[in-house]
Amino acid sequence: MVNSPKINLKSFPESSGVYQFLNDNKEIIYIGKAKNLKKRVSTYFHKNHERAITSHLSKKIDSIKFIVTKNEKDALILENTLIKQHQPFYNINLKDNKTYPYLWLTTHEKYPRLLKVRKKINKGVFFGPYTNVRMADIYLEILHSIFPIKKCSRLKFPKNFKPCFYFHLGKCLDYCLDAVSEEDTKKMIVEIKSILRDDKKKKVLQVLQQKMQFASEQLDFEKALLLKKKIEILSEVETSQQVEFQNEMNFDV
Repeated sequence: MVNSPKINLKSFPESSGVYQFLNDNKEIIYIGKAKNLKKRVSTYFHKNHERAITSHLSKKIDSIKFIVTKNEKDALILENTLIKQHQPFYNINLKDNKTYPYLWLTTHEKYPRLLKVRKKINKGVFFGPYTNVRMADIYLEILHSIFPIKKCSRLKFPKNFKPCFYFHLGKCLDYCLDAVSEEDTKKMIVEIKSILRDDKKKKVLQVLQQKMQFASEQLDFEKALLLKKKIEILSEVETSQQVEFQNEMNFDV
């Protein structure tokens, strides 16, 4: 960390992280993230600024703190967390209660579901947060297409209940008839957890590549193109983030 009235930009690392600008009262007035801390922070001390607000902000900076992160994705998540915690005056965005989405596996239910949510609770298993919202949607869509996991939100079903359309398409088992074994459910949940923890991303990519090849052979080029885009997005996914603070805390990095 740097915390000095005399800001020495040469001491900043050329790595990803989060920077915090403090005024002469030691109040955090702005928080930002950077792929390269040294380059990003240096831009605030240029003589000419395109935006008046940036010029005004730079004059208020008395000292700077920074936190180095493992990658840019970590920096994005940490920035979001710290802005919500400190509510800096010059941060317009990210001050509300909205946050990046999670994928929630409801393992506390008899027949777990996989959902996209914005808030965490002390039930089930959460994966994320996903800074790329499209990424969360694609994972959700892919896993629902690969695994016949429970789709509906019903927890109880009346007698003589008829399975829905998903069952007839083979995309959902007959949970509504209470006919799925505990062993089969556990096996599927283990597989889903493994994929979301990035242990078996290769397996998902292989399945998608097989589907893309089959679609091409059937001359369904539109479907093949959509599958190709999903493969490209999954291939570009970074490693799981290492930073997320759920509660306010003191720390040194």
